Amino acid sequence: MLVRSIQKHHMDGNGWIDVGYSLLCCPHRKVFEGRGPGNVPAANVVGLNSAHYAA
Repeated sequence: MLVRSIQKHHMDGNGWIDVGYSLLCCPHRKVFEGRGPGNVPAANVVGLNSAHYAA
């Protein structure tokens, strides 16, 4: 549920196409794959997030 809320914030709140992290870890010692390796980096610099926004 926590991982889904982070994804929802990134997608609905930021307008990104998915969660901005490659991996997410929960307090229950589970690891979830986010964007995954080899995908657009989640840079937080002006002009570098353009690939994260839905068309």
